[in-house]
Amino acid sequence: EFQNRVSGFITGLAQQYQGKRILLVTHGGAMQRMLKHATGAISGNNVRPFCANASLAVFRCKDAINWQLVTWNDTAHLEGMTLSTGW
Repeated sequence: EFQNRVSGFITGLAQQYQGKRILLVTHGGAMQRMLKHATGAISGNNVRPFCANASLAVFRCKDAINWQLVTWNDTAHLEGMTLSTGW
């Protein structure tokens, strides 16, 4: 059910914004379902490959049908940052 919701959502976006760039901010579970939609790389309830918090994933879609994974789990933008534990 979750896979169907994510696949339907990103397919709708790809159709509506064909030829344009889209920025989505979401959690790792949805990212993994987008990966499955684009590549078929994971099956069932498998949640691999892992994606780190605040990581970037880049997908390309041609004709709202053909998907390509460009980048997965990119955390280069976080290099040099320190974790703050205080409010």
